[in-house]
Amino acid sequence: MNDHRKGTLKTVTPLNDFELFVTAETDSQTQVPTGQRLIWTNRTAH
Repeated sequence: MNDHRKGTLKTVTPLNDFELFVTAETDSQTQVPTGQRLIWTNRTAH
């Protein structure tokens, strides 16, 4: 993230269909998401 709180994430997956979401966690060691979804999207290949 930069000073304006903008950031990017680039990744690859072999999956055609998936869901991506971001949660706000209080613990940096969280292994499963527990908070409310702040940003999310679904990807479905046709």
